[in-house]
Amino acid sequence: MSRIAKQVATIPGHSAGWERRAVFIAAGAAIAVLGVSGIGFTGLAAYLERGSGTRALPPGTLSRLPLEIAGWRGSDMPIDESIVRAADVDDYVSRRYIHVSDNDVVDLWIAFGVRARDLVPHRPEVCYPGAGWTLRGAGEIALHPDEETSLRARILTFVPGGLDRRPQVVLNYYIVDGQTCEDVSLLRSRAWRGQGSIGYMAQVQITSRLNPADPTASPERVVRQFATDSFAEIRGLLERATTTHPGGLAKEPS
Repeated sequence: MSRIAKQVATIPGHSAGWERRAVFIAAGAAIAVLGVSGIGFTGLAAYLERGSGTRALPPGTLSRLPLEIAGWRGSDMPIDESIVRAADVDDYVSRRYIHVSDNDVVDLWIAFGVRARDLVPHRPEVCYPGAGWTLRGAGEIALHPDEETSLRARILTFVPGGLDRRPQVVLNYYIVDGQTCEDVSLLRSRAWRGQGSIGYMAQVQITSRLNPADPTASPERVVRQFATDSFAEIRGLLERATTTHPGGLAKEPS
């Protein structure tokens, strides 16, 4: 079990209520910002550390993501500080969004990082099972938020242990210097091509669980819809925060 998964599994009140448990476990799994799996992680991280073009974000930048997005209304969801410290991310936002017309619910986690040495080989496929969930399905999808954008993501379905066996669907993708991918292939390819650094990386994770009040609502459909609706806002926030001023968030126009 990973360090983060162990912490998630031991959070006080972990067994009290599926909503709180789902939020914390989703966050614990998601905190693996660009977790690099497979061969050569140590060498890859050291190689990527050679560059100096990284762009930090002041803490709280991601909280500027709108609370209202295309019919979704959000509220901040607290994350246990021990999990945040273990992740050592530069900035993050944790929200729950509810669609105002049909009451669909998603939990959103975005984490931002610039230091390859802080990236650890954690992925949802590792952290969820480490916290007691069973992987029941995984695949890759392509969404089209607009006519020019193809957003590739991973969709995974997990079932918790215990009596409550309702599945949770996780949609996960990464943004690396403005490019999107469903896994860590962009990070690897930069090392293989001889690029010594990355400017920034962010992980976006959207989760939804079967709602007992509306068992006909598909969690996969819900996470797909929110990913499509929110992508322009997320990408725009990162671009504004990292391209205009390399040391952090650009000043808002007066």
